[in-house]
Amino acid sequence: MTASVLPKALLFIAGDVLVGFGARLAGGCTSGHGIVGTALGARASLVAIALFFVGGVMTTVLLAHL
Repeated sequence: MTASVLPKALLFIAGDVLVGFGARLAGGCTSGHGIVGTALGARASLVAIALFFVGGVMTTVLLAHL
């Protein structure tokens, strides 16, 4: 790995861990919350999806600055 790839890889791994933790904390998986939970109007699913989205945006912004 080159020096510029290693930090990006570590950020991807950290993002994966955070998404997994968030899905577990919310009581499901990201796909389940996104498709079924929001269709049912579950507040936990709406919050989980919003936080997953914010996490994705933050990760993208961080990677764009590396």
